[in-house]
Amino acid sequence: PPVHSDDAQYKAQFGSIHKAADVWTCVYSPCARYLATASEDQCTKIWDTHHEYKLVQTLTGHSTAVTCIDWTLLRDGGEELFATCADDRTVMIWKPQKKTINKSEELEWTLLHTFDATSNVLGWFTFTYLRFQRDANILACGTENG
Repeated sequence: PPVHSDDAQYKAQFGSIHKAADVWTCVYSPCARYLATASEDQCTKIWDTHHEYKLVQTLTGHSTAVTCIDWTLLRDGGEELFATCADDRTVMIWKPQKKTINKSEELEWTLLHTFDATSNVLGWFTFTYLRFQRDANILACGTENG
């Protein structure tokens, strides 16, 4: 259903959309079960599309706006990875792992690695875009600033 700004239920469910933090991007998981949103509030949120877009997990760690996110299945073995980049000059790689909670199996995203370009790249820039090249297991990250 559409989200209306005067609907209290949806304001509570999609909090960052309604608390003055712009959502910069969103992407579905390869299986389309999960939707990830990234926003100015320095968070990435994972929503379960099979349960009325219930919030599953909030990923934190960036110190500025999260500007882009992408999901992939690795070419060899089909392992799933998720990446975020932000204005803080970092790229974070996340991996969903199965976890049993109250006798039901759920996914939990854990941080695998952080690439930090704050000290080894000169000049003013922020990471703005990233994309997995699925057929080559490559992650490319770019900036609007050149």
